[in-house]
Amino acid sequence: MEPTKSQDCTVRLSMIVTKTLAIPHFMTNWLNQLSLISSLRFINRFKPNSMLSKLTKCLQCGNRWRDFEPYGWRQHRFAQFKDVQAHDGSSWAIRDSLSEVYPGRFNKVSPAAIEMHCTYSLKYFCFQQSVIAPDTQSEHDFIPEGEKDVLYLLDRGYLNNPKLQRIEDAGGFFINRATMTINPLIEKVYGTSLTQKRLREGYQLNHRALKKGLNYDFLVRFTGRNGSVYLRRLLVLYNPQTKIHNFFITNISPMRVSAQEVGALYRLRWQVELGFKELKSHSSLKRFFSGNDHIITGFVVMSLISMQIRRYLVMCAEQMNPNMHLSLHKAAISAAEFMPQFVRCMMNQADNLKQILLEIFYYFQATMGFSNPQRKTAFKKVTLSKPSLCLALAS
Repeated sequence: MEPTKSQDCTVRLSMIVTKTLAIPHFMTNWLNQLSLISSLRFINRFKPNSMLSKLTKCLQCGNRWRDFEPYGWRQHRFAQFKDVQAHDGSSWAIRDSLSEVYPGRFNKVSPAAIEMHCTYSLKYFCFQQSVIAPDTQSEHDFIPEGEKDVLYLLDRGYLNNPKLQRIEDAGGFFINRATMTINPLIEKVYGTSLTQKRLREGYQLNHRALKKGLNYDFLVRFTGRNGSVYLRRLLVLYNPQTKIHNFFITNISPMRVSAQEVGALYRLRWQVELGFKELKSHSSLKRFFSGNDHIITGFVVMSLISMQIRRYLVMCAEQMNPNMHLSLHKAAISAAEFMPQFVRCMMNQADNLKQILLEIFYYFQATMGFSNPQRKTAFKKVTLSKPSLCLALAS
């Protein structure tokens, strides 16, 4: 009897999972070790260059899945980019005894705290890079280096023109939300804003001249402390709900992405916040009671690994039925229903992996569809409405 299409897909995906998660010899070994060692030995295992380094390697391996393109990527406006990545950080309070290793910003409330700086891929729905640092260290130290044809979404705390220039020099793009206090020199005005006084070329940006209900698109010039000049596109978009203007700095040409599309693209940055929420709510990454900094780092890495495995399995299940979109949130809530089965399979040298994956995928498709498939998500709102403004999508 010839195998069905779903069976062929399961065979292929089982090979992908096995390769991506480094199952042979490596993942199964430390899973067995974690289940057998006592608490004291568990603590001793979390030393540099031993168990922690193995966990980190496993996480790095999981971050490199590129075996298939996520379903529907080419249908979105941002498909012209190689990837769209949102960068942000999240903090956790830890035991006060670690204040010398990980000092916190709020000395009276949390003398010790860590901050995880992450770059989240909106194409693959996973954290591409993660760095754990003291909460007092500047966020600017962790701005991505930049990669060609990759779009980076950054919040207001990351506005740093020299760092943004590094992304541009690497061939990348960025959309950085700015504060309302910026006052650059207007070099050029796009659209109908030319008719307004005090918002003309050669003048400093006058916030009082901004009219409610209108959007503005400028080419502006920033001058650094050392005299460096940075030309940036500044978009001032009006939010009818809050009745204020939001400011965005980008290096994307107006011919490539319109002002409205820049705002829609930036809305996707919220996905990294949802990723942090999933880590804290559904990956047991809430409080740290240990006074060992290696154990704390290991817990963070293991939480990331569990999240990566969950999301990778969901993406695999979507490949079996491209017409169904599955909820990552529901997968996180229901992890106790399928993750133990998957982990036991891995601890048993991936025995009967194909059958286990098939059962998990069918479970996903039966229980993890969106409650309201017709509801427009943030991704659907980014689809291009005017084909004349669109460049050729990535091939």
